[in-house]
Amino acid sequence: IVNYDVDISNIKKNEYDGSPFIESFDLKGEMDFIFDKVRNLDGFIQINEPFKKIKIDIEEAKKDLRYAVEELFNIALRLQPFMPNTAKINLELIEQNKKPEQPLFLRKE
Repeated sequence: IVNYDVDISNIKKNEYDGSPFIESFDLKGEMDFIFDKVRNLDGFIQINEPFKKIKIDIEEAKKDLRYAVEELFNIALRLQPFMPNTAKINLELIEQNKKPEQPLFLRKE
């Protein structure tokens, strides 16, 4: 996002007000929900390829990137009870429109 001049200053930032899973102490259900959102976002990026699209259709690529950042923000909010430090880092990076100096998660080979 940083390298592509995408304005994320007014992305839709939902306030995390808990979830039905957390309220019923279904931690596995909440984690399954979060990782479904992660898989969906990954699929969106794989299908839409915004980092390739930016060379062809800048405006559409920027829309895709904004959507991805919104989703990432909401995923980070839901991760707070489980991975508070990682969630905090993600939220701060999004707020500051910065990328991490090193990957937060190592890729599984």
